[in-house]
Amino acid sequence: MAVVFSQQGDAEGARKMFARALPIFREISDKNSYAITLINIAGMMKDEGDLNGANKTYDQALIAYGAQVSLMQMASCA
Repeated sequence: MAVVFSQQGDAEGARKMFARALPIFREISDKNSYAITLINIAGMMKDEGDLNGANKTYDQALIAYGAQVSLMQMASCA
């Protein structure tokens, strides 16, 4: 749902949905969905010009994945 908001240009709606999703994915130990959500958030930050925030969020996604995949592999999931 957050991706749909983002694609429609509703960044605030997307942020709210991503923020709701993250703790749920963490609670159910869904590392892949948690990391992909972080990747999507980082992509929005990058598009908005917040490169430092995007980089930190991409790093969080790597940690969530267990740093077992490359950034290119992660980007293909988003």
